[in-house]
Amino acid sequence: MKKRSLLIIDDDQGFLMALKDHFSVSGMEVHTAATGREGLLVCKKKLMDVVILDQKLPDVDGDNICKDILNFNDKCKIIFCTAYPSFESAERALNAGAFWYVSKPVDLRGLTFAVKRSLRELDLEKGLEDLSYAREKELEELELIGSSGLKREIDRFIDLAASTDSPVLITGETGTGKTNVARLIHKKSSLKGPFVTINCAVLPENLIEEELFGHKKGAFTGAIKDKRGLFEVADEGTLLLDEIGDMPLLLQSKLLSVIDERKIRRLGDVVYRNTGARIIAATNADIDRKASENAFRKDLYYRLNVIRIHLPPLRERKEDIPEIANYFLRGMSNGKPYRISDEELMGLQDYIWEGNIRELRNVIERAMIIAEGYEIKPSKILNVVSSRKRTPEVNSKTDNGILKLKDLERKHILKVLDTNGGNVSKTARDLGLSLSTLKRRLKSYGFFGDRR
Repeated sequence: MKKRSLLIIDDDQGFLMALKDHFSVSGMEVHTAATGREGLLVCKKKLMDVVILDQKLPDVDGDNICKDILNFNDKCKIIFCTAYPSFESAERALNAGAFWYVSKPVDLRGLTFAVKRSLRELDLEKGLEDLSYAREKELEELELIGSSGLKREIDRFIDLAASTDSPVLITGETGTGKTNVARLIHKKSSLKGPFVTINCAVLPENLIEEELFGHKKGAFTGAIKDKRGLFEVADEGTLLLDEIGDMPLLLQSKLLSVIDERKIRRLGDVVYRNTGARIIAATNADIDRKASENAFRKDLYYRLNVIRIHLPPLRERKEDIPEIANYFLRGMSNGKPYRISDEELMGLQDYIWEGNIRELRNVIERAMIIAEGYEIKPSKILNVVSSRKRTPEVNSKTDNGILKLKDLERKHILKVLDTNGGNVSKTARDLGLSLSTLKRRLKSYGFFGDRR
């Protein structure tokens, strides 16, 4: 571990040598200077952790060079020593940037305590910096990839959700990144508590209830001690209720009460406890339909649906696929020069991603594993070739005579285009596609007609 550095600036040579011997024994790297000018030269050459500074030096007052020392290293802790202690001198020292203030004759134990306190403060500040850096890196890793209009709209709603503690409902197919979005909302918010998640689809009703609310000792056989539920664990943080659409109706009623009253009661207990957990719910189910058919409580649906973030399937974000694929490739390459060709990227855009982003990630990973060199070929796994190499006349039927899905898509697009007299802009609107996406599709089909 790097040695801590200490500079003592004082014109009393006996004092300098005594302190140097004392702090050197403790393992510190100790420097000395008899004038303010010498001290500044030392600080210029090496960043000091702590400076013990005499307030009255032969060439300058200590409080006049304090700011110069901090200009070299603003994290440095300065301990002022003075033979003329007073409220005014202490005030000047602190205003100049001093961390500590001691009077002469110096009590060695008191000065040692001041140095240790300074080093402890540096450690705390370093810990906060590391935490801040880790938080920024985590945010960077959580950031959604892509630059399409749909992705920018999702970003806007994430920022909106992070600015409030209202419930959030995230919907979308499996693999679209709902949990990732929930984590991103939590990380961007000002919440100080943890991010906690529970999957409402994998646990039976009684276990979900116990996990959410906890239990009191003796509440049931095997309850040998009190247990906190996730609402308590997530206090001042975020509780993600994943697959909320599969939560039993009885628990839906209790959840509604918690959201409205901000109180929970452990199983077998009579005491209500406050909870500051922020609720985010996610589901891949058609929760609107479930609510309309009374398969999901409408009052809870309305309460959760304060901020709604819908994550579109990857097939509706095809312009983002190259960027996402290259992001995964960089993240898995461990610095090796793996690459993916433009033709392969176009093939990925032609593929119908039923597993969405999760499936794309798995395909990139598998393609890297089987790659013979650094050129990865996802097409070998997906058994697709970019339609940009094909013409509309290529036989697109499978062996059993059934059209492939992407060829049905092509036929439909060209049919709508023909109905609209070749008007690309109107065709894009009718199909619900962006104009740029439709133009790329048409180019891949060998169509170079009207560009309106």
